[in-house]
Amino acid sequence: MTAYDPTAAPAAGATAVADPSPAPAAPVPAAAVASTATSWPQQVADAAPDGSDGISHHQPTLTTGSQGTAVVELVRLLKNLGYATNTIAQGTNYQNVLDLSVIADVRRFCADHDVANDPAEWVGREQPPQVFQETHIGPYIWEALYRLQPKAS
Repeated sequence: MTAYDPTAAPAAGATAVADPSPAPAAPVPAAAVASTATSWPQQVADAAPDGSDGISHHQPTLTTGSQGTAVVELVRLLKNLGYATNTIAQGTNYQNVLDLSVIADVRRFCADHDVANDPAEWVGREQPPQVFQETHIGPYIWEALYRLQPKAS
């Protein structure tokens, strides 16, 4: 497994294929992660030495119905951390469509690690920010998934 390199460009023309990696270990316990006294958006921004927002990836915001390489990558990251109860990880969602089972795995990950989207992203939309918070995978969730990946041995 290759370690995440935030400076590397996404692979062009990557195709969605089943992940041949072995079954994941149990979810990484929240206690194994540094204290989360402040929200992930604030922690990420505070950790950025250059004054940026601290986001080190170029992943899109996803919601139910999304498809493509970003969805496959999301499921791979979740599976590496032990969140593999969704239909894509189980091999029954052949179109790799982000469905409610993937959202459920993301929600469990977020609850276990005190991760949330930045609510400022959703202000001014038709629905309250809480609706988007529950159904979208935004930059801070992606960032947490990348930062918490097991280190290659």
